[in-house]
Amino acid sequence: MLLFTILTLSLHFRSSLCDPDANNVYLAEKVLNIERLMLIPGTIDFQVATCAYTNLGPPPGESAYAGDQTAAQWVRTVFHDFVTANVTAGTGGLDASVGFESNRTENAGTVFGDINFIDQTIKGFNLFSSVFISTSDFIALGITEAVLSCDPNSPMIQLRAGRIDATAPGPSGVPGPTDGITSQLAAFARAGFTKAEMITAVACGHTIGGVHNGDFSQIVGTQATIGTDDIDTFDDTPFVFDNIGVKNYLAGTLKAGGPLVTTTDALARSDLGIFTSDSNATVTAMATSQTSFENACFPIFEKMINTVPGTNPLLSDPIGPRTFITMDSRLDLTSTGVLTYSGFFGTYGKTAAPSTVTYEYGTVGGGNTGTKHSDSGVLQSNIINSNAGVPGGATKFPFFGNVTYYNFSDPIYTPTTNSLIVEGGIYSEPINLDLFVVPSLSYQSGTSYLVRAAILTSLLSSSVIHLNATLYYPYGVTSYAYNVGYAQFTQPLSYFTKLGSYTIFSGTIITPAPEFSASSKGGGGSHIDVSLGTTLRSVKANAGATPGVNVFIPCSTSDFPNCP
Repeated sequence: MLLFTILTLSLHFRSSLCDPDANNVYLAEKVLNIERLMLIPGTIDFQVATCAYTNLGPPPGESAYAGDQTAAQWVRTVFHDFVTANVTAGTGGLDASVGFESNRTENAGTVFGDINFIDQTIKGFNLFSSVFISTSDFIALGITEAVLSCDPNSPMIQLRAGRIDATAPGPSGVPGPTDGITSQLAAFARAGFTKAEMITAVACGHTIGGVHNGDFSQIVGTQATIGTDDIDTFDDTPFVFDNIGVKNYLAGTLKAGGPLVTTTDALARSDLGIFTSDSNATVTAMATSQTSFENACFPIFEKMINTVPGTNPLLSDPIGPRTFITMDSRLDLTSTGVLTYSGFFGTYGKTAAPSTVTYEYGTVGGGNTGTKHSDSGVLQSNIINSNAGVPGGATKFPFFGNVTYYNFSDPIYTPTTNSLIVEGGIYSEPINLDLFVVPSLSYQSGTSYLVRAAILTSLLSSSVIHLNATLYYPYGVTSYAYNVGYAQFTQPLSYFTKLGSYTIFSGTIITPAPEFSASSKGGGGSHIDVSLGTTLRSVKANAGATPGVNVFIPCSTSDFPNCP
């Protein structure tokens, strides 16, 4: 399966977008990397394929019968993270602080392997962690993927990027099943939600999944209906995002709204109290049709994931996979000093993809170098969990139809080239020819990197004796939480040689030992960029992130200068 390296983006964004974050990442880069992740079959989507599937859990085919359901976990994680917000004070919200709070009673809930549902959710996201996507953006992305898995014919929940992760626990106050309607109304009101919005949020969240006997035996009692973990589902279609639950609640049939309506523990009938707080008016409207249910749920889910701390920079506009996007693009130098630009375009759809992609290189002043054509498209394998054996059988993923990749590779002879323009402008990206890591000359051995970077000789003066290479590497934020953060380590690069119009700088950078290993948290990949002073910085080169095509060539030689 083809994966990707990081798009050649640089300071071209500085004039038009917000300042970069602490890791020198711009909002546009965050958007692009989330969109790419959606179009890489077998990555984040496999964890919720199908809706009944359990990631990091029991063997394929057993998840539906063990009672664990990743899609339901992801929806619940959003709720537990956002609902402690205080919008008046500008605190809390979707900031991944929930990752530090899994040991709180209000966040009780274990899944396969006796791990808390929050910890397992974040550990699953960490498989694809990178400096470009925050844990809180992953949590938001998770609910969009979960709903698409459980309601494949629905539109996608509008997703925005740019959330900043908390580094410590947030306030407590997740409303529980025995808290009573007054307390629940107060919690939602603090988070900026009206009564009707509270009712909608609960009804939408409780259309998949259920209550586990192991966590809430006083609620489930003898009513459990699925599997070895004794889960009492909210309705009879727990693997489908639909309005069956509210319909059955109103009719008093089948599950009649689920255990939080029917439990013998009268104090724990929280859903009943919430639904009847407006005399069932909200859920009655939601029960009218599947469309009315989706139209009620999706704006509420969007409000939940867009509730962020007041200190968080503005989120992006709504995003989703673009019709065409680069999945992998990079600058390089041949042995004779010719500059090349290569990579892959990606597109998707439920109809036949074009045989090739047309593109051109833009130049300074608005010109271009003429139309080019990619290689023929290659349909990507998109059957995930094909042997899962869960209800529904094998499912095609991603959720956007067939994904096709197209290879391109070109020499760049025009020094005024500044952009790549795809299909007449459907997609475009800036290209920075000034400074870049050279893939064909850079090597890796374990967590050590021999970095070679090219800078236009014309940009150098006699006072420039080195460039700086910065490694962005993942680490476990604390010993008890699964949240992964990114630290920085900078090493100077010294003059190496000249090649064509470029001067090559070289140096070795070794990943420092973090206080807590990121690998124990489920993953996390590194990146390296190169800078000249404070005025010029290269794209971040993939140094082992997953998914990703590593820019650095494997080298077993411990003495890096002896690498080819």
